[in-house]
Amino acid sequence: MNYWTDVTLPNGQDFGPLFSVTFALQPYMEIDVIGLTQNVPALAPPGTYTFHGHVGWYPNAQVSDSFEFEKTGGAAGAIAFDPAQWPAGGTWAAGDAENAPVSLPGAFALSGAHPNPFNPSTAFTVTLPEAAELAVEVFNTAGQRVATLADGSYSGGEHLFVFDGSGLASGLYLVRAHADRFGTRTAKALLMK
Repeated sequence: MNYWTDVTLPNGQDFGPLFSVTFALQPYMEIDVIGLTQNVPALAPPGTYTFHGHVGWYPNAQVSDSFEFEKTGGAAGAIAFDPAQWPAGGTWAAGDAENAPVSLPGAFALSGAHPNPFNPSTAFTVTLPEAAELAVEVFNTAGQRVATLADGSYSGGEHLFVFDGSGLASGLYLVRAHADRFGTRTAKALLMK
C-alpha cells in the first residue's frame, strides 16, 4: 500500500506525487502525517494551493484528505504537513480495530511493480486468500534467477516485497509469485539506470 501527496496549483493543474512511501498493509491501521514538509519554490506563482494526501495503491486512492494554503509574493518556503491543517486531524484510520472483523481477500494476486520503470528498487504486493507456502522470485530475460524475495509460509492477506536492482544491469525483469494450491502469477518491471 502507498501513501503519497500531490498538489493542485493556483491555475488548477495537478502536480505530483511530491512525496511517496510504500508500507505493509495491516487490516486496521493509522497513517500519521506529522512532521512532513514540502518546499515551495520561489518561482512558484502566488495564489491558492491545495495539498492532497492519499492512501491506497498508487494511483488509486482509497482515502484522501487535503488542505489549502495561500502563497504571496516570490519567497520560497516550506509547508509543514501539520495535523492542525488537515481536516482529518493529520491521521487516517483504515478501520475500527476493536470492533470490525478482519476479512481476507478472495483471490491470489500479484500487483504490478511500483514504481515502474524503477531505479534502484521497486515493490510488489502478493495477495493470499489464506495461509500458504509462497515463493516470490525475480528473473532476467535470459531466464536466470537474480533474486528470491520470499520462500516460506505466509498468512492470508497482503504481503509487500521490495526488489532492489542496485547491482543489476538496466533491462526488463520478470517477477514470479507461486503459492501452493493457488498457482503462479507474473509481473514485469523495467530497471532504468
